[in-house]
Amino acid sequence: MREYIKVKKIKLKDNFTVEYAIEHSEKLEYFNEKMFVKYEEDISNVPESILVIPLLSNLFPICWFLNADLHVNELDETFYYASNNIKDGFQKMYTQIKMGGKVIVNKIIKNSYCELDSAVLFSGGVDSVASYINNEDKNPLLVIAQGADISLEDTEGIELATKEAAEFARENDTKLISIKSNFKDFIKGSKLAGNFDDTISHWWPCVQHGFAFVGLVAPISYIRGISKIYIASSFTSVSDFRIPWGSDPRTDNEIKWGETKVHHDNFNRSRQDKIKQISDFVKRTGKHIKLRVCWESPGGSNCCKCEKCSNTMIGLMLENLDPKEFGFYFSDDIYNHTRKSLLEGKWNFIHDDVDLWDDIKKHVSDSDEREFFKWLKSYDFKDSIRKYNTFSNKLRRKIMKMNEKIKS
Repeated sequence: MREYIKVKKIKLKDNFTVEYAIEHSEKLEYFNEKMFVKYEEDISNVPESILVIPLLSNLFPICWFLNADLHVNELDETFYYASNNIKDGFQKMYTQIKMGGKVIVNKIIKNSYCELDSAVLFSGGVDSVASYINNEDKNPLLVIAQGADISLEDTEGIELATKEAAEFARENDTKLISIKSNFKDFIKGSKLAGNFDDTISHWWPCVQHGFAFVGLVAPISYIRGISKIYIASSFTSVSDFRIPWGSDPRTDNEIKWGETKVHHDNFNRSRQDKIKQISDFVKRTGKHIKLRVCWESPGGSNCCKCEKCSNTMIGLMLENLDPKEFGFYFSDDIYNHTRKSLLEGKWNFIHDDVDLWDDIKKHVSDSDEREFFKWLKSYDFKDSIRKYNTFSNKLRRKIMKMNEKIKS
């Protein structure tokens, strides 16, 4: 018998919250709990063929990668036919994995609605802020998803991130739409990625997140008539990007349903180009922007010490911007902290992190007389990878973990 996942029930817990029940074959034990999505707007009139899309955006890749069939009662016609193209996009990224699986639908429904708005998926980070700036002439709605980079359990972090996103929306005379979901925790990502040890290190970033984020917007797009959704690129066509990523133009640009299409935005700009775009916007408008880039700090703020925070602060300083004006509150010398962390191998670099630092290097002018940037321009970031993996650093990290366990 073929492996399968079946959508058993789509239940409205109230007019704002949808909960999904699934059934699956015995081998597909990759789910923690029922998936739910909570909206701020009444979704009671959204048809089942659209309401199922947030769930399917998470299930489709599992079925394709594991050659399992997906059974659905009703599905939007445009989304149904688009799924083959999205699958082909994943196949182009993961050439060593043979994509399979079929979608079996009882009713295929054609959905139409007025095309009134556009929307940008918004986190407050460099990529999404630059995506908004890239499309500011369209006055797009901003959509923030709770339950991804900030855990649903981190209520303080969610409140702060949502508050700062709402402030950005107000200052730019647009509306923020907040969506809450356990869509990330719904799937046992580590166990799932374990089927592809040599190819997929983590399911969420490498496969799930792009399609999953976009899919959450489907019910809102039906209500508000959103014809275009912009999802910001993480990487760029001009970077030397080495591994497949869950948000890619080969997949994102194929996602569509009803009257709604998705665009993988700003793919022609590197991260430093985007920081320059933000810099130009601030200088042109005089508006205040608070960036949120950190994955390590609880409470929704920037830790100002990790590799990603440091990369962003250095990128801002290259553009002669003060990181403190963008939500980075750091008491030590940023230049010294960054140089020390790089030289001592304190950060767990992967090759794609190196590309982001090399991107900064490429933007350092030969005429820049600042001592740190003159040093950075000559530094080989691959040395940081080698130093991170030395015996002494591995031992230091092991002792730190042991001390943390003792304290807890």
